Amino acid sequence: MTNAPHEGTGMMKEALRPGLVPLIGAVGVISTLLGTSATASTDPLWSDIIQCTSIDGHNFCTEVGFVALTPGSIEWSDYIDGLLGVEGGIPRDPEFHALAQYLESLSPDKLEARQNAQIMDARLAVGKVEAFDEVAAGATSGDLVLRNVGVPAKSAFIMSGKNVEQERSYWCGPAVLQMIDWADPGDTDGKDSQQTWANLLHTTTAGTSIANMVAQVNASTTWDGRAGKYAVISLAGRTAGWFRSMHVTQLFHHEAPIIEHVLLEQAYFKYLAFDHGGHYQVGRGYTDGGNSIVIFEPYDERDYRADGNHTSGSRTVGYRELYAATVKHPQQNFGA
Repeated sequence: MTNAPHEGTGMMKEALRPGLVPLIGAVGVISTLLGTSATASTDPLWSDIIQCTSIDGHNFCTEVGFVALTPGSIEWSDYIDGLLGVEGGIPRDPEFHALAQYLESLSPDKLEARQNAQIMDARLAVGKVEAFDEVAAGATSGDLVLRNVGVPAKSAFIMSGKNVEQERSYWCGPAVLQMIDWADPGDTDGKDSQQTWANLLHTTTAGTSIANMVAQVNASTTWDGRAGKYAVISLAGRTAGWFRSMHVTQLFHHEAPIIEHVLLEQAYFKYLAFDHGGHYQVGRGYTDGGNSIVIFEPYDERDYRADGNHTSGSRTVGYRELYAATVKHPQQNFGA
């Protein structure tokens, strides 16, 4: 862990350009996006925590990330309803619900400071998002900056030997940050404890906010100096092909990890004996030209189920399966 935030290089584009144009104000966000049909729109809490703005033509929403959907569209309403809805008194996304409870506890000044910090990091990361889009489209612009240039290798790996198991059932987030920090080329103090990361990430028994995960990568590691500022990016409206291309760009061209944010189920991860819930993993390589993604899996079923499989360690998953596991999660996002 480093002691001060690091400003990313290479992928920054017009980072300090003033004049963010709000798409939706902080008040009435959810009712505006969802309309009267949304199950969550009657809860005033939601109208305070999501702030959307346009950054160089890209829509960014606090706590959700860069989104490819159009706010106000049917698709966008369905996405937000999946995040905020309640069925039978149970939140559809317990992780996001826990985040909302934490944000509700903040003073207005602290909440505004959190939102402003996310938007500032997003302004620094927008060039990276554009790079992902351009590489996926196969037409890169002349000002696109990549750490490694040339044709990507058929296989690429980073973070060798830096895998750990999560120490509690709900500490996948702290375990992922522990791995990412431990493998940080600029780190000078070794491996910090998962308890340290759980405290920094405000992890609860419901999990960890991906916005907090990304913020800590930017603030406490030097990975953003290799790959540009990390950001939360939504897959809603993006294809499996885009997802595959993004992995190759981040892992080969930038040699930097990805925060995978998935629904941990057997349909997508064949090494499991049971279905589980929302989960974090580290994207740390690919094979077969990107058709298979290599992850560090922090969860070992044997620690929590007597009849569970050995699941932790380095695992290889088809990119389509990993994409499906990501979009099956209500938040449909990742960090890179």
